[in-house]
Amino acid sequence: MSQRILESPNVDRLKLYHSASDFTDAMWDLAFDGGQMLMHRKSLLALEENAYRNFKPLYFIYDDDGVQVPVYAQVFPLQENSVKQILNLNGWATAITSFLFQMRSGLSSKKSYLLIFGSPLASGVCGAPSEFITQKPDLMHRLMQVIMSRIEKEFKSLGSAFIILAKDVPEQSYKNSRFAINKSKAHFLPLEPVMKMQMNPQWHSFQDYLAGLSSKYRIRAQSALKKFERVKWIDLECGEIESIATNIEDLYNKVENRAKIRLVRVKPDYFIAMKRYYGADFIFRAFYFDDSLIAFTTGLFKNGFGEAHLIGFDESLNQKMALYQNLLYSFVSDAIHARVTEMSFGRTATEIKSTVGAVPHDIRCASYFLDPGYEKAATMALSKISNEYILRRPFKSQG
Repeated sequence: MSQRILESPNVDRLKLYHSASDFTDAMWDLAFDGGQMLMHRKSLLALEENAYRNFKPLYFIYDDDGVQVPVYAQVFPLQENSVKQILNLNGWATAITSFLFQMRSGLSSKKSYLLIFGSPLASGVCGAPSEFITQKPDLMHRLMQVIMSRIEKEFKSLGSAFIILAKDVPEQSYKNSRFAINKSKAHFLPLEPVMKMQMNPQWHSFQDYLAGLSSKYRIRAQSALKKFERVKWIDLECGEIESIATNIEDLYNKVENRAKIRLVRVKPDYFIAMKRYYGADFIFRAFYFDDSLIAFTTGLFKNGFGEAHLIGFDESLNQKMALYQNLLYSFVSDAIHARVTEMSFGRTATEIKSTVGAVPHDIRCASYFLDPGYEKAATMALSKISNEYILRRPFKSQG
């Protein structure tokens, strides 16, 4: 991609599309680096076509003298049950937060919307090219003002009150930049860090990886792998994924139902679309025990980067089979085989991901409240999200 960065955002150069089918890969993908694969047009189209929750995708492309600057957003209507669907805190916290949101909505004639910049299925910088966010945050800030003006014009007839999430803001950017939208203060969500692993180029097999672990963690890994000996791994194609769609959805929902924040649920057809679009670069792996599907993993491996994507597993078998730990080892094995330089494991389960060698990257999700009446409820919800964890150092080289 050209090294030029936009200089002065101009609303006349900003185009808005409502479907990823309305523009080409060349207009969108070239701006995103290899670590932003879930922001490529085909990934967003698969989500757009195969998500359960009702949302409106917004695809912005700013033309900076021939350099395309894409920005992705989604608009969710905040209806009566939306808060309970999105937040999965302890019972009373969700109930009180939901009540405050509904009370505020009842006092206002405005319809309320949750506006998200970035994909709800991706961790790390997503929503705009990382080059612009990390290298020119002030210029990106000005472009966001232009985009917000366009969004407000788009929804003006609805009298909309927006709550905004910006996914995600790198540490060096949110510490050195204002990150305000329409003069609204940014509240950074206390989410877990994004866990990434730099792959050692001298690892040519999973055995090489195991040899690099300290004695303590190598013994733990071997114990976990032994519990998994009777489990069969099969990488599935589109038709095979379709044939077990009901089982896939059941396992996916078991994981999704435990998430603290649940923005989007996808249909099994999402995985079929991703496999169709990416071919061998997208791995859908099914894990069977005694002919029963007990887990699945999905991952993207392309352009030197690996991305652990959505998974599903039977939690009742987790301890007996070290199930989740073995799913992580499966991703490590795939990353070694694909010869990627970096593997992203996403958020959540920070401690156990550190046991396989992933390290935290402090990337925040910023929230904004254009109607101050919502801030009290949101502050209560955010205060109930606790992310305490212990980081492990599994490699010999880490002492």
